This record gives sequence, C-alpha cells and structure tokens, in this order.
Amino acid sequence: MSQALALNSRDLAAELRELLHELDPVRWKVHLAETRLEAMMGLRSRLNTLIESAERFKEHPNVAQLHEHLNNLAMEIDQRLPRPSLKNAALAERWGELRLALVPHYERLATSLSAFDIHVPSLRPTNHLRSLWHAANGLAVLVCIQTIFSSPSALFWAGFTGASLAWSMEISRRLSSNVNRLLMKLFRHLAHPHEEWRVNSATWYCTAMLALGIVGDGMMGSIAVVVLGLADPAAAWVGRRWGQVQLVNGRTLEGSMAFALVGTISAFGVMAVCYPSISMWMALAVSLMAGVVGAVTELLCRRVDDNLAIPLMVGSAVYLVMHFGA
Repeated sequence: MSQALALNSRDLAAELRELLHELDPVRWKVHLAETRLEAMMGLRSRLNTLIESAERFKEHPNVAQLHEHLNNLAMEIDQRLPRPSLKNAALAERWGELRLALVPHYERLATSLSAFDIHVPSLRPTNHLRSLWHAANGLAVLVCIQTIFSSPSALFWAGFTGASLAWSMEISRRLSSNVNRLLMKLFRHLAHPHEEWRVNSATWYCTAMLALGIVGDGMMGSIAVVVLGLADPAAAWVGRRWGQVQLVNGRTLEGSMAFALVGTISAFGVMAVCYPSISMWMALAVSLMAGVVGAVTELLCRRVDDNLAIPLMVGSAVYLVMHFGA
C-alpha cells in the first residue's frame, strides 16, 4: 500500500513540476492565471487525499517523511495561493512568489520519493546568472586548456586539483549542516534548489574534468567544455521559452535541437580556431558528432548529472571520430 501511495505522489509531483514550469517567468502569461489557479486548486485537493492516505501508514519511516513533505507542501499552497481579484502586476508577482516558495518543497518531495526507488526530475528554474556563468566558465576553461594546461601532465594536475577541492567541499557540507548553509548562501545566485541536498553540478563537472585530464587529450577536453558550456544553457533557455513537444526526463524537442545546433557550431569553432591543420570535413564530422552526442546525452540523463555525463560522452565521441574516422 505504501508503494501505491508513493506512485500516486509521483503523479502529483509530475503535475506540480509542470505547473511550476508554466509559472517560470519566461513562460508566464497573465491571461492564463485563471487556468493556473484551477490547476493549483485541483492539485491541492489531491494533496488532501494523499495526506489522508499517508496518515494511515506513518509508522513506516519512509511514509512518515513523505507525509511530512506532502503536508508542508499543502500548507505552503494554502498560505500563498494568489487571489483572483488581484490586478495583473500584483497577480504576476504573487504567482512568482508562490513558484519560488514551492520549488524547495518539490525538491524535498522528490528526495522522499527516492526512498521508494522512484525518480522524478529535478527542477531547473530560469537562472540567467547561472547560464552566463556556465558559458563563461566553458570559454575560460577552453582558454586555459589551450594555453596554461596544454600538456597532458598539466591537464591531469589541473583536473586533479579541481576535483579534490570540489569533493572536499562536498564532504565538508555533508558532515556539517553549518558548512552546507554557508556554501549554499555563498552560491545562492548560482545553485539550483536540489543542490542543497544532492551533490552539486560543479562537483560533477570537476570530476569530468579529472577524467578528461587523465586521458590528457587537449582536443577532447576543449570541445567537451565548450559544448557543455554553450549548448547546455542554450537548450535550457529554448526549452523553457518555446518548448512544446515533450520528450523524456523533462526535456523538449525544441531544447534538444537547440543543444545539437549550438553544440555543433561551438565545436566547429574550436576546431577552426585551435586545430586549423585538421581538414574541414574531419572538423565537420567531429563537430556534428559532438553536438548530436551531447544533445542525446542531455536528453537521456536521468540519474547521472549531465555536467558529468555530457563532457565524458562528448569527449569520447571526439576521440572515436578522430581515431577511427580518418
């Protein structure tokens, strides 16, 4: 019975995720406020049913945690649900406040469902500063690979240093809630909500850099960081703003196409500028493979963070084309 409760909670989480997606500032439409209100009230009604069901199985530890998160979510909606009588500007502001308040509750609900071996995608709300940082970081690492860390040994030690620092902070914040709060406060403008409870994307990124550093191939590393740095935020922006055709894991066809296009163009830019001796046809083959493989990896990433998976898969694609495509 507890598993049935968890499955029903998963369905509610999916509904809540879609609502929060529609409330994202890049997709907000004031004329749809009434529809959003009806959907939120329907979700609130279903929450009552789930809370009542969870009450009967609270002796089960996982159900007790799930009950707590469902109850907290219900109370947050009750406190913040906007009144229909508000004017347009005030209405948009209140819906925005509700969205920000519900995002952490969604992530806590997702965490409690993982105890039942149920996975729901983490939210990635629009964060222009994070996207800018993502792109700037990719370009900065490219410059470093091409100049400071151009040798295989330098690539390794740079990756080792970065991964060691990242995992040291990760372990520290697991051992101390005060350290976790401090780090989340310092990086509050860049962090996604779920990173308060899970290994953050920067740590996975540094781990990918270590793996690429062990291989010691500058071309693999250069293309991998640029495709991730430019194509990933482009896909997120396009998917949130114009995404209509849902695929899997919260991704859209429009976002995946944007990833493949931007990934291919950015990879070809690296090839043209940094490796001009390679033929144009080979450069095109490498670039197309990098863009497509990156897009497919981003689409299919579910339990593995895409900041780890994308650089490794793109780097592997570059290696295969360069060594077996000639």
